[in-house]
Amino acid sequence: MSIAKTSLRKPVTVVVICALILVLGINAVRQISVELIPSMDIPYIVVSTTYEGASPEEVEEKITKVLESSVAAVAGIEKLSSTSSKGSSMITLQFSMDTNLDEAANTIRDRIDMVKRYLPTDAQAPLVVKMDMSLLPLMITALRSPTRTPEELKQLVTDIVAPRLEQINGVASTRALGGRTRAIRIEISKNNLENYGLSFSTLSQLIGANNANSSVGTVKENGFEYVVESTGTYRSVDEIADTVISYKTGSDGEMGEIRLREIANVYDGFKDLDSVFRDAGRDAVGVIISKQAKKNSVAVAAAVLAQLPQIEKQLPSDCEIDVIYNTADEINTSIKNVVKSAIEGMILAIVILLIFLRSPRSTLI
Repeated sequence: MSIAKTSLRKPVTVVVICALILVLGINAVRQISVELIPSMDIPYIVVSTTYEGASPEEVEEKITKVLESSVAAVAGIEKLSSTSSKGSSMITLQFSMDTNLDEAANTIRDRIDMVKRYLPTDAQAPLVVKMDMSLLPLMITALRSPTRTPEELKQLVTDIVAPRLEQINGVASTRALGGRTRAIRIEISKNNLENYGLSFSTLSQLIGANNANSSVGTVKENGFEYVVESTGTYRSVDEIADTVISYKTGSDGEMGEIRLREIANVYDGFKDLDSVFRDAGRDAVGVIISKQAKKNSVAVAAAVLAQLPQIEKQLPSDCEIDVIYNTADEINTSIKNVVKSAIEGMILAIVILLIFLRSPRSTLI
């Protein structure tokens, strides 16, 4: 018996089946993830390491070569390339398409752990990242004010905007663009260091060793146990400038202390500017928002847009947040184009059926 005859003999069954398919279809459309770029496994893993203040040559010799020799033997590597720049090392590993990237990343981390002790102590821990399309920015916003400096705006982003955005369900991380970060600057000439037999790395280690808390032990009294800690962190610029960095013998034969302020200029300033962000012709601070993997981009973007007015209320009255880029806009435009094409196709199909069947009733059926 043909499908047509069965459908005519049991119309109720056919209607129920069609209704069930329709309900399941609507439910699937509501739950399906919406992305601008489909999820795909890109066979690349990047090992990134930050070593602030180091020259490209020093980064290559002390970090890049050490890590390269460690990860080069990982199975599945087709190509290995590296870039050493001022204060940064980046190693890119390309794998074959059939490689399990999760296992490869774990193997890389294990090999890096084996050589960590050979890296400079003041270098940050190497970061192993799998290339993923979800790492692309979901949204870019700008915080601007007609009266505040980019440094003040960046502090507001760090203290208020970024923490509130990262609390939103689906948001993975945020990153600020523009402005300068507050820092204690120590300006010293190489000649002054050489006169006292010091180097920049030695001076850095001396300052770091003085800027630390240490546990002395415990004291028991009257049935209570107290933890004793020696506080040694710096609390002001003057304390940093008073750091003893060397000793010298005076004319009377006694040892004298040489403090940092005697050979260097220590002051409260900002780190060197590494990026500039402008919105509508004015200095601003941008905030790049990234979403979690496998989260619906449109839903996360809508949640962020809903929270922006609440975040603005916590900022000074002269500050405003402007949305510069929103991936959801492109996704919604693409969906509208698909719906428009579907409607146009349906109308054309009805017109063609009407022309050939010459019967509105047959066309409707």
